[in-house]
Amino acid sequence: MLVEQKNDRCFSCLVTTVNTQHQRKEEAGGDLKVLRCKRKNYYICIKCNSLLALLRRMVDLMADVPPSESKDEIEIDLLTAKVDILSWLFHIIRGVQQDKSKQFVMSQLDSKSGLLSSDWAMKVLPQSHREKMDEWFGKKGISLHVDVLFYMDTNHTLKKITYFTAIDRCLQDMSSVLCVFEHVIDQIKMDLPNLTTLYTRSDNAGCYAGTAAIISRQVICDSADIRLKRTDFSEPQRGKDQADRDIAVAKSCLKAYTDRGGNLMNLLAVCLVPKHQLLLLMSPNVFYQKLK
Repeated sequence: MLVEQKNDRCFSCLVTTVNTQHQRKEEAGGDLKVLRCKRKNYYICIKCNSLLALLRRMVDLMADVPPSESKDEIEIDLLTAKVDILSWLFHIIRGVQQDKSKQFVMSQLDSKSGLLSSDWAMKVLPQSHREKMDEWFGKKGISLHVDVLFYMDTNHTLKKITYFTAIDRCLQDMSSVLCVFEHVIDQIKMDLPNLTTLYTRSDNAGCYAGTAAIISRQVICDSADIRLKRTDFSEPQRGKDQADRDIAVAKSCLKAYTDRGGNLMNLLAVCLVPKHQLLLLMSPNVFYQKLK
C-alpha cells in the first residue's frame, strides 16, 4: 500500500504518488488534467502492509495443513474472508480520497460558486390519517429527489439551500435525473443570479454516472450561463450526510402531517406539506380550519 507524502492515510495501491504542488496548480487553474511527477516516489503504509502480511501468512499456514474435507471448507472461508477484507480496505481508501476532494471543493467556494449534492430519497407511500389494513397493500410510491446547494454569501458565510423534487411516476433513471437537474438549475439561477461556477457531487449509481450524464449536465449548465467545473462521485454509505439529514427532516414533516389529520394521497399533497408546516408555526387555528 502506498500513501501520499506527508500523510499517513492510504490513497492508492501499487501506483506512484502525485506531485501535490502540480496538482494544486492544475486544480486552481480549472483544468481537469492531473500532472504527475516523473520521479517515482513510494511511501509505505505500515498498517496496510501489516494487514497484507497477515493475510499472506494465513494462506501459507493453510498450505501446510494435510488434505481433508475440513481443509477445503476452511480454504473457501479464508478466500471469501480475504476478498471481503480487501474490498472493505479499498472502500475506506476511496472514501478518504473522496472526502479530501470534498474538502478541496469547499475551500474553493465563494459568492459566485456552489457545490450541489444530489441523491434519491426513499419513495413516499400514499397514506391517509385513518386507513384500513387492506388499503396498505398495492401502493405505488412517489419519488422524491433532494439537491443540497452549498455556497458563500457576500459576507463569506457558508450557507445551504435544499431543493426537493417530487415526481409522481418515474423510473429514477438517467433521463429522470437530468430532468430534475435542469429544473433545479433553473431554480438556482433564480435564487442566486450571480452564481457562475458549479461543482456537483453524487453517488456512483447508474443514473448519475456515465459519460452521457456528465456531458448532459455540462450542456444544461452552459445553457444557464453556469460553468460545470468538477463532478465527483462518493462511495456507498459515504458522502451523502447532508442530503440524508434533510431527507430525514422532510420525512418527519410528512409523518407529522398525517398524524395531525392530513391525507397524503397524491403528489399535490406532498408539495403542500411545507406550506402547511409554515401555517402551523404561524397560526395553528388557521391550519386546522384549512384542513377542514
